[in-house]
Amino acid sequence: MSGGWGPKDITVVSAARIDPRDTAPNRVSLVRKHLEWQSHLDCPAIFVHLGIGSGLEYPKSKNLFVHEIERSEWDESRAKNIGLAWVETPLVAFTNADTLISASALYLTLKRCPPGSFILQGYRWEIPRLVPVPLDLYAGESSRERRHLLAEMIALSVPHAGGKLAMGEWQVCPTELARSIGGFDEGMKGYGGMDTDFHERARAAALMAGGVEILTRDIPVLHQYHYAERPRSPNHERRYANITRFLRERTPESLKWQPV
Repeated sequence: MSGGWGPKDITVVSAARIDPRDTAPNRVSLVRKHLEWQSHLDCPAIFVHLGIGSGLEYPKSKNLFVHEIERSEWDESRAKNIGLAWVETPLVAFTNADTLISASALYLTLKRCPPGSFILQGYRWEIPRLVPVPLDLYAGESSRERRHLLAEMIALSVPHAGGKLAMGEWQVCPTELARSIGGFDEGMKGYGGMDTDFHERARAAALMAGGVEILTRDIPVLHQYHYAERPRSPNHERRYANITRFLRERTPESLKWQPV
């Protein structure tokens, strides 16, 4: 099932906040590698830095569009919605700034995207902690040695298993479907919940339009290892309220998130 899509039909949107005072140097490294890979994709890629002067040197690429917007605090939903507003292609893919999207992952995605309404969730592949990711090992590189390294890294990575909720590493849908539900819920702050919430509302919109939901672990979206420990986010209560409102009202309008 394919809509005959090509790389020029999709835009990859990601966002981050790099604070120059950040004492976690791996955060900068993660984003640098992510952007290097984005810059070598054959499709448009939009990166939104929401914060105060990141100090990052962005890769030079005709396909990578970087927007730095000053804001006192991090807001992932707002950042991704800003990226969504600039998308001009019929399809949009949302990802996180700690992931690596290869040319093969993009190709496999486009092959799976059907015509019409749909939401595709690709579950991330975890790069083992002790497997190094060279900064210059990016998608689109013609070197046989680097292609071999990429194939090895994918072979060592483990796709997420078990009953996982939707997560932000790779969410793909028609651009107009994402806009029809208002994008990501800007009432959600910090981390946690917004990706699952977006997926649940997008899935409801797609199915109402006679479309499909695609859940797959076959697309190697590589998640860079980094230690993180966070308490449960209150965004999950808001996510529950959003989908409960739709179940009660069953209208396209009820799929839009409500301002606080």
